[in-house]
Amino acid sequence: MVLYSKILSKLFSPTLKGVILLKFRVIFYNIFSKILV
Repeated sequence: MVLYSKILSKLFSPTLKGVILLKFRVIFYNIFSKILV
C-alpha cells in the first residue's frame, strides 16, 4: 500500500502543479484584461 501511494503521488503531483499553474494563469489574465480595458 505504501509503494502504491508513492507511485500515485508521483503520478498526480505534476498534474496538480499544472492545475494550480493554470488557475493562476487564468487569474492573472483576468486581472490584466481588467487593467487594460
